[in-house]
Amino acid sequence: MTLKQLTAEIKRMANYLEEAKKNDKEMLELRGFSTYGKEVDYYTKRLHTLRGALPEAERVEEEKVLAKISKQQLKDKASTIQYIQKGNDLYGITPSGKKWIAVHNWYGSTERTLHCYALHIDGETIFTSGTIDTVLVNVAQN
Repeated sequence: MTLKQLTAEIKRMANYLEEAKKNDKEMLELRGFSTYGKEVDYYTKRLHTLRGALPEAERVEEEKVLAKISKQQLKDKASTIQYIQKGNDLYGITPSGKKWIAVHNWYGSTERTLHCYALHIDGETIFTSGTIDTVLVNVAQN
């Protein structure tokens, strides 16, 4: 359950609990007994369980936001990578000082091969078919 869903569920259960307590009090005053005791107990337990799950949901939501920020920062960093184009291939140096080359894929029979590259960093093949954006993001990571 997402944080938003969990918060909405807590609010809904709190409203149900208040309504059950109100009904329980009215029944006790009118008849001297009430059948709403089980509902009050159920909503109290359910509310306690949901509130217990709140810190974990907040942690997961925070991790999602941080991952999104990290991804955006990596894209921003990738946009600053400088490279030299010789023919259809790209050459450059990673931020950590490793040499990289992106060789244009000419050997496929699909439209994807027209804009894909194979990336090699210090002689190690990172991938064999990725767009220039993927090349720059991987270069920025190394």
